[in-house]
Amino acid sequence: MEAYAPSDNVTELTARINDDGWETVYANWLAGSRLRREDMLLIFSVGGGDLERNISPNLVRAP
Repeated sequence: MEAYAPSDNVTELTARINDDGWETVYANWLAGSRLRREDMLLIFSVGGGDLERNISPNLVRAP
């Protein structure tokens, strides 16, 4: 089983945040990943994610 995380490459993550901002960093990372329809996406969030209350909007937009 292969597993990848945006934090695996801190330099890339920092560059994406600088270029695109926090709100789309994970969605943009996934768009450039090797994720396929039959793969699984596992997201951990302490706040649960809520766009209306602005809780982890970057994670909500990722999938």
